[in-house]
Amino acid sequence: MSSSSLRAALPAVAAAVAALLLPAAATRAAPGEGGEPGERSQGEALFETARALMKQGRTDEACATYAASLRAYASIGARLNVARCHELGGRTASAWREYNRAAGMARAAGQAGREAAARKLAAAIEPKLSTLAVQPAAAAAGLKILRDGEELAAAAVGVPEPLDPGEHRIEARAPGRLPWSTAVTLAPQADHQTLIVPSSGTPAANPAPAADSAAPAGSGQRVAGFVVGGVGLAAAVTGAVLGAVVLYEIDKAKSDPALCADKQCTPTGRAYVDAVSDKGTAATVLIGAGAAVAVAGIVVILTAPAEAGEQAAGQSGLRLRAALGPGGGGVALGGRF
Repeated sequence: MSSSSLRAALPAVAAAVAALLLPAAATRAAPGEGGEPGERSQGEALFETARALMKQGRTDEACATYAASLRAYASIGARLNVARCHELGGRTASAWREYNRAAGMARAAGQAGREAAARKLAAAIEPKLSTLAVQPAAAAAGLKILRDGEELAAAAVGVPEPLDPGEHRIEARAPGRLPWSTAVTLAPQADHQTLIVPSSGTPAANPAPAADSAAPAGSGQRVAGFVVGGVGLAAAVTGAVLGAVVLYEIDKAKSDPALCADKQCTPTGRAYVDAVSDKGTAATVLIGAGAAVAVAGIVVILTAPAEAGEQAAGQSGLRLRAALGPGGGGVALGGRF
């Protein structure tokens, strides 16, 4: 509600509240209005300032000062004025609570007239109250429900609670679950809503089963075998190419008259041929080592455990078989793909 609306509504309600306010010149605390002398003096000074502001039509400032007066010194008059400010601002639930608190203070002070008037004002607001009940769909261990940032007590869960009109934030938290939240908007008058907090919140983590995330052991061994075999094959091919180059260089030198005339090499020619021959030795080593490594890779592949699918289908993979006979021996490679 705007300041102009508050100013327009003030004269109509002033008479109803006037009888409930503290006298401007009161210096003695009523029973039930205890407090330190300094606090009481500060509260009364703020109260008088608020009254002056209200008379000047400065309603927003007056209401803020009444609230400051109530915080400094909890007097019945300050609480009634704060309640009325809430009511004029459309904060019906806050006004209703403050009227009831003022009635309780008046009763403790033995002021029956003030108590009755405060309860009458609270009763007039009650039919207009909007309420919200927050109810979990199912009980959950460690579940916490928060409304506007404050955790609901267990006794308040599922109970319709009078709230000021407007938006309210509801959150739910539980161990092992992601937080859940939503917003509920209450209408200005008699809007009664119930919010059901879902029980099937999203888990905080959904790890994939270990069997799905890990590659089969047999598959890993086959990969390693192919890598080793590939390295060996590459070394053997490199050695073969180097050997071919060496043979070509030797043949070329022997056919060069300046180096090897009539198949008789000069000292220079012989030195050149020997140097090239050393490269031939390296080529032979590469071919042998590469072949050995390639064979090792094949063995790694062949000894890899069969995967579940292969076992179910009766597949046995590759097979390496040695064969010996009178005329020699050999190795046979077979299997199903």
